[in-house]
Amino acid sequence: MKKLILFSATLLFVFFANAQIVNIPDASFKYALVIDTSINTNQDGEIQVSEASSYTGVIDVTFLSIFDLTGIEAFTALTGLHCFGNQLTSIDVSNNTALVSFSCFANQLSTLDVSYNNALVHIDCTGNQLDSLDISNNTALTSLYCGNNQLTSLNVSNNTVLTYLDCINNNLSLLDISNNTVFEKLWCYNNQLTTLDVSNNILLTDLWCKENQLVSLNVKNGNNVNFEYFRAENNPNLYCIEVDDSTWSTTNWHYVDSIASFSEDCSNSVSELQTTILSVYPNPSTGVIRIEAEGVVGIEVMDITGKTIKNTVIASKAKQSAQNNEIATGYHPRNDEIDLSHQPKGIYIIKVTTSNGVAVEKVILE
Repeated sequence: MKKLILFSATLLFVFFANAQIVNIPDASFKYALVIDTSINTNQDGEIQVSEASSYTGVIDVTFLSIFDLTGIEAFTALTGLHCFGNQLTSIDVSNNTALVSFSCFANQLSTLDVSYNNALVHIDCTGNQLDSLDISNNTALTSLYCGNNQLTSLNVSNNTVLTYLDCINNNLSLLDISNNTVFEKLWCYNNQLTTLDVSNNILLTDLWCKENQLVSLNVKNGNNVNFEYFRAENNPNLYCIEVDDSTWSTTNWHYVDSIASFSEDCSNSVSELQTTILSVYPNPSTGVIRIEAEGVVGIEVMDITGKTIKNTVIASKAKQSAQNNEIATGYHPRNDEIDLSHQPKGIYIIKVTTSNGVAVEKVILE
């Protein structure tokens, strides 16, 4: 008799456990789940815990004006969640440890915790309000889209199989991708980056780093000839871009500022060139600027956006060769004048091409 009672109690417990209903307060979310017969297998108008926990597929509830994803925690075997284009301000996916693909872009998320989702291969959280994102536990991650947020830092050092990163339109001042040696595409434009080194990313073929504050860019990764896209314009302080072959890059890569030049070795900094061969004064100036340099071939003046204001050719190649001989025998520097008195006040860039190379200097017009 006792065994019969115990058996009956066990059956009763299993019955009620299987019949337990998942709490889904958002009507739009619940409706989307209920009408999906692969989830609501008994088609009873509710989602049982047993139905949720056994579901191993993808939930796609995009653009349904959902405010609350409460109930998603019951889907412990879920492999894909696409909830983009809703009104979500928070989301808890800590129980969804089987997630492989997660897209929550175009919501209103200010925080996002994916530290429990170690199986994730793809994350898209673009277009939210995130100021931080910790992906250090997501070592299986191959693609990350986190653009159009408010990120000030992003650590991808643990994500060594990452092949695609889109972090555009954030506030990043540093991006170290030296560990990400299988990178193929990097979009990091419209940030605050001052340096970027992709020399370790030997598979990289797509780089968009325009609209930053770069002063140093190393693209010498041994794979430049296989690049599909290269964009580095609107970096007003970027004078030298280190590449595999300067001649090839000059011929094939055109989306750079006019002040920038390609070189196989940018180790000679702009300041060193300026010190040895270029003198620009007075600075600040009220209009007339004097330029002293050896072996001057041309002088170009640009505004802060890179637009050319003046462009003067001083010597032909034949004359440049003669100047080189004169320099070797004690040639004295040229003294040229540029009159900017008719230009608006502001910052200008003087680019002087000489027989020794290219030197630049910023000047302030008062």
